[in-house]
Formats: sequence, structure tokens, C-alpha cells
Amino acid sequence: MNKWVQIKQNKVVKALILVSLILIAIMISSRIDYSLIQRFIQNHRYLGIFLCVFLYACLGATPVPSEPFTIVLSGLCGPIWTIFMVTIGNTAAAFVEYLIGSQVSDITEFTQRKVTLPKFLKKLPIDSPVFQIFGRVIPGVGAKFVGITSGMYRISLFTFFWTAILSNFAGAAIVAYGGYGLFELL
Repeated sequence: MNKWVQIKQNKVVKALILVSLILIAIMISSRIDYSLIQRFIQNHRYLGIFLCVFLYACLGATPVPSEPFTIVLSGLCGPIWTIFMVTIGNTAAAFVEYLIGSQVSDITEFTQRKVTLPKFLKKLPIDSPVFQIFGRVIPGVGAKFVGITSGMYRISLFTFFWTAILSNFAGAAIVAYGGYGLFELL
């Protein structure tokens, strides 16, 4: 078999696996019974914390936002534990997004195609800590966009890690204390 054809077939298989895993994650996350998770966390505190971190990491592969889950957690566990779980979970989710971006980069040969991008996209400061931190603040798509493009551009994992932790901690604190305040009012 021609080596070029074999490389193309490997990329197609890789793309199908990636899309399948993302679709499975979306299907699972859309069927999550949060009341069941709530009871589990109340009955098994430390195992529940591990489950929450795992769920945040899984949500990283889906377009499903994690903020509603964060608000529920803040009512269950209080803001301090919630900030801890959300920071670790969303950082794990950021690495899932980075992995997805790096796989997309491999499949599409982004490194070679990057030279044909318009000038303003070539100059996009993806590896800048300012872009990494404030790009995640954009509601809805910011964190996923930053995670996936960081993987595609293969920025330094050290820069990605510390900016992800910093922005995830700040976001977790805002949402957790806001959610806790809502539960206190009710």
C-alpha cells in the first residue's frame, strides 16, 4: 500500500475516534441526573469530590457549560470545597481541551497550514499569558476556544497550566460564592 494513502487512512481513523469520543461525552453529559450526583456527594463526601472532578474533566470534551453544576455544588459543599473541586476539575477539563486541539492539529496538519492563514490570525498571541487568562473570561466559548487553540498551536504546557489554574480559580471563586449566596437567600 502506498505510504501516503496509509497516512491519510490513519488520520481518518484518528478523526473518527476523536469525533466518536466527543459525541459519547456529549451524550453522557446530557443524560446526567444531577439529583443522583447530589445524593451521592452527600452520602460519600470524599468519593463525591473525586466524582465531581472527573465530571468537570468530562465536560471539557463537550459544549456543555459547567457553571450550573458549580452553583449546585456550592449549595451542597459550601464555597471553599466547591472552589477546590472546580479549580482542579476545570484545569483537568482544560487539558482535555488542549489534547483535543493537539489531535485536531495532527489530523488537519495545522502546523503546515498555519502559514496560509490571514495575517491577523498568524499574529494572534495564543501563547501570551494575557490572552490565556482573559480569553477564558469570555462567557460560553472562551475557555474551550483558548484550550483547543492552545493545543492546536502547541503552546508551552507550563504557560497553559499556570494560566489555566489562575483563571479557573478566579472563575470558580466568583461562581461558587455567587451560587452560595443564592442558596443562602433561598
